[in-house]
Amino acid sequence: PCSPGAASTCISGFYCSPDGKCDSQCTLTGGQCGDGYSCTSDGHCVQDSMPGMDPDTNCPAAHFTATKTTPTIQLLIDRSGSMLQDFNGGNGTPKKFPTEQDALVGTSGVVTQLQDQVNFGASMFPSNACPGLYSSAGARKTMNQAAIADLLNAHPPDPNANTPTPAAIKAVVDDFVANPAPAGSPAVIVLSTDGLPNDCAGANGAQARLDTVAAAKNAFNNHIRLFLLVVG
Repeated sequence: PCSPGAASTCISGFYCSPDGKCDSQCTLTGGQCGDGYSCTSDGHCVQDSMPGMDPDTNCPAAHFTATKTTPTIQLLIDRSGSMLQDFNGGNGTPKKFPTEQDALVGTSGVVTQLQDQVNFGASMFPSNACPGLYSSAGARKTMNQAAIADLLNAHPPDPNANTPTPAAIKAVVDDFVANPAPAGSPAVIVLSTDGLPNDCAGANGAQARLDTVAAAKNAFNNHIRLFLLVVG
């Protein structure tokens, strides 16, 4: 007899089984365990170690320093007629566009809070020509909240405007290619829109949606991340 879990009281070559008896599955030289297994000194069969599976005896030390980056973000803002509506597509409140303005450049807006940490720029689409963009003055830069707020105030949604999203994305990508973000600064487009995309002729069918996906892929291929701010 023995006490399971207590210090072993069994003689050499035996272990204490769960039922409180000294037992043995094997002997050190008996070969009872079969290929790939070995017998321990207390009579257990255990699997042999696999090459490369042993714990590291010399674990390397890794040292790194986290470095804060300053992203370069171009806001691409839809000013189509539907942005004059409320969030249910009607004429109630709150309105989409004023809500978005407050969320971006209001007292607690994202641009207001982060303008010292992010190179912000902004474009609004469409302008009077497709795919023309209204853009904030100057390059994408930090402390650019005032210029972006002025842009949004100067170009509210147009009741007659559509949403030429593919052309607008392409225009911003082309601008990023011509005017790259500073070295080490991730380039980002944040597309803010509330509706289905159109082409420059105003059609919003399947082709316009495919063209939007193609424009987003083109941004990615130019190392520009594209995120969606869905309004509505």
